[in-house]
Amino acid sequence: MATKNEIQEIRLALFGPSASGKTTFLASYFGNQQRNSFEETHGYRLEADDVSDGNQLLSRYFKMEKGEFPLGTEQFAEYSFGFKVLGMHEAGLRVVWYDYPGGWWEKTPKDDSEKEARSIAFEKLLTSHVGILLVDGLRCQTEGLPYVRHLFDQFKK
Repeated sequence: MATKNEIQEIRLALFGPSASGKTTFLASYFGNQQRNSFEETHGYRLEADDVSDGNQLLSRYFKMEKGEFPLGTEQFAEYSFGFKVLGMHEAGLRVVWYDYPGGWWEKTPKDDSEKEARSIAFEKLLTSHVGILLVDGLRCQTEGLPYVRHLFDQFKK
């Protein structure tokens, strides 16, 4: 059990192949919460622990508003946020969001360094409290169960 000064943490990972929208979802979720109207309406918001991470995600969000979607992620990234409730001075919960290149599980590692990076990332992903698998609805509808099996097969270590 956490003491009064410790902040509980929840780790979150979106799973999906390359171009499934993992990074886009993260940027849009974070960016939307940065508007004052969001906090006023919903009573909370995420605040990036690292200002440069927050600025990068916000930049991606604003580009999406203009129709420019983020490029695919090239390496594993860990974003940490404070979950701030309206009227509280400190974050009551820490949210750690993992992002990774979906293509990693679609092809063979290019070298030992990438193989090691994938292994470390996979171990971190397995520590997530919440894991969400992004499924391409159109592909699922047209290809059926073989497509879903293919998705799960990509995550073998």
